[in-house]
Amino acid sequence: MNIRTLAMGAAVLFLFGCASNQQAVDRSLGQAEMTQAVAAESNVDAAAAAKAKADLDSAQALAANGDEEEAVVMADMSTLEYKLAIYTAERNDMKKKDEALEKELREDNERKAKYQGILNSEVKGGK
Repeated sequence: MNIRTLAMGAAVLFLFGCASNQQAVDRSLGQAEMTQAVAAESNVDAAAAAKAKADLDSAQALAANGDEEEAVVMADMSTLEYKLAIYTAERNDMKKKDEALEKELREDNERKAKYQGILNSEVKGGK
């Protein structure tokens, strides 16, 4: 009876272990797919998106073949690559906006100096 109970306990633990591995795979794949959707809406680099997509496809194929640990690694890698592409695109967009604001500020300073010169010449000429 002891051996039978021990065997049943081991089988239950094995099934829980397999279930938790599948949950990890599903979580990682889901996260990668959600990040892919965000990247698709962003102005990401096509090469970076293609690399992340290839890793996601590999993760899905590995999961289908039962290579759960490798599937999790590839899905997580895909998520990270998509995030890097998104953050790089956001940085580039912010850089362009910053450059436009700097240009506008320079133009404002030039206009200010021009008007200050006009004002100074009128004040000197009016005295």
